[in-house]
Amino acid sequence: MANLYSQYASGAQFTAGAIVGSSTGVSGLNPIVDRLNAITDTNGVITATSITTPLATTTVKGAASFNTNDFTVSSGAVSLKNKTSYWSCNGIGFIPSVSTKVVEYTSATGQFVVGEILAALASVNLPNGAVVTGVIVNGNAGANGADAFLYRVTRTDGASSAMATTVIGTEDTSISNATIDNSTYAYHIETGALSTNDIIYGARITYTTDYV
Repeated sequence: MANLYSQYASGAQFTAGAIVGSSTGVSGLNPIVDRLNAITDTNGVITATSITTPLATTTVKGAASFNTNDFTVSSGAVSLKNKTSYWSCNGIGFIPSVSTKVVEYTSATGQFVVGEILAALASVNLPNGAVVTGVIVNGNAGANGADAFLYRVTRTDGASSAMATTVIGTEDTSISNATIDNSTYAYHIETGALSTNDIIYGARITYTTDYV
């Protein structure tokens, strides 16, 4: 690279030396030359104690630190990482599919205990834009093996489709229409037929978001 110069009004011109890989030029002539002479070259990177790195703000680009659990940075571009979160409910989050059927809720553990053959349903509320990655309903040995579904239902006409289909006690990670759209759909979990003394302990949905 070419040398840098300081020139006075008289026309006198003094070199400060080349920026990269040069010896120090004339020093003490004026503050500008002194600042240039303070620049050093290490592995092709120019550093200087007199140069201050600007800190980034919401309106100004610059150096910034990030929580690596939430953000990723590539080529100067900052983006949010996908974050894994969970929705869950215990047995009292479920209701019987038919209101006249016998069901018992245990107060201490929040279990849903079946008194006669019925299906159970639980309303699900997830943040808009979340992506569902897993669904599981947990129950006792008698309930294990009964069907379990995650449904999305169109608000305007009640049309429904299964996003997840599995059995109680087993997690389904193959999710259809996995992105939550609360503007159009509502969501719920439903079981198949449960027998007397079957117990639902609870349910869990695993999902990711690309925002905090």
